This record gives sequence, structure tokens and C-alpha cells, in this order.
Amino acid sequence: MASDTYAAKAGIAASVGSSPWATAQAKKKDIPWLPPPNTPLYPGGPPLGRTYWLFLREIALRLDGIYGKSIAEINGSVVSIQDAVNLVQVVAQEAQASAIANSNAIDVIKDVAEGNSLTGWENIP
Repeated sequence: MASDTYAAKAGIAASVGSSPWATAQAKKKDIPWLPPPNTPLYPGGPPLGRTYWLFLREIALRLDGIYGKSIAEINGSVVSIQDAVNLVQVVAQEAQASAIANSNAIDVIKDVAEGNSLTGWENIP
């Protein structure tokens, strides 16, 4: 019963709230610049056709059409991603070097413990 009350209050708050996402104008989903399927490919030529029109529409939707990022923005994103990948590679190489050094240290500790006949040396990995 209490959860119903909370759900009702949340629903009322969501419906009367003035959050930015609720008042923002929706992004256009249609593609106003794409000609209709019956448009000729060239003057006096055959129409574009529904299949090709759907293909062009899908490409435009996936790339955000005229609302998409510019080439400069895409290049900037690519450079940022490449920088992040390079940083991750450096960190991974440092971690690998640390793992090798730790493994070598454990081997030395095990050899010293075995050479001095310390109990439990066989439990060292």
C-alpha cells in the first residue's frame, strides 16, 4: 500500500515537473531534406524508388543527417580516443612490468627460503 502512494507521488511529480528534458523540444525524427521516393534521379529519368529511399533514410538516421557532427568534431573525437588508448597502453605496460618484477621477487624469496631450509617455503607460489 505504501509503495502505491510513493509511486503515485512520483508520477505526479514527474508529470508536473519542469525539468529541462521534459520541456526541451524533441529532436526531429524525419528527414526533411531527403526527397520523396518518387523523385526522378535526373530530369526525365526513373524515380529513386522506395528501396533506395529507405536505404538513404537509414544512412541519414544513423549519421544524424544534417544534425550530425561535423568532420572536425569527429576528428577531434578520434584524436581524443587515440590519446586515451595510448594512455591505457602505457598503464598496461607499467602493470605488466610490475607483475614481472613481483614474480621475480617472489622467485628470489622462494629460493632464499628453500636455501635456508625455512619451514613453509614449499607454500610460496
